[in-house]
Amino acid sequence: SLRQRFYAPAREALEACLRKDPHYLPALADLAHLRYRSMDYAGAFELARRALAIDTYDPAANYTYGLAAAKLGRTDDARDGFELAAQSVELRGAAWTELAKLAMRGGDLARAAFDAERSLDFNWRNLDAHQVLALARRAGNDPEKASAGLDALLVLDPLSPFGRFEKALAEGGDAPRAFAVGLRNEMPQETFLE
Repeated sequence: SLRQRFYAPAREALEACLRKDPHYLPALADLAHLRYRSMDYAGAFELARRALAIDTYDPAANYTYGLAAAKLGRTDDARDGFELAAQSVELRGAAWTELAKLAMRGGDLARAAFDAERSLDFNWRNLDAHQVLALARRAGNDPEKASAGLDALLVLDPLSPFGRFEKALAEGGDAPRAFAVGLRNEMPQETFLE
């Protein structure tokens, strides 16, 4: 049910499974993911922690542990979870992107750029990694590399509001205002929020 996105029946089935065997790792990891999706970050963190007590290197449990820890403000725990999740091929790009976001939030622009580049080496179509990399380079006063990063992003997603706004911001002058006035979608406030 979980893979078909029937979350309520999946949660019930996973909870029934864990009543039979409270140490069944795949059910713990999947239920932690469901708790994270429902914004129960403390519950997701606890379930992922229980799963990691069984297998410290489980990629899905580590990734959910990292996501929940980041939401709870536990940066070191989040970093640990993402670094272990990055050892898995299936979660490597996503984990490195999350590590880049953590570094960006912490003000470590060089580390943010490094982790975003690692994510892009693994999957060059990762739009989030392109955005973090461009932002880290702009904030790090490297306008040429930031512009090149934005160009790469806009090749993949020509309508990216982030890329278009960052380009307008780099141009300076009246360009950011022209960008804002040029938004003609149904709900421009959502574009600004994003």
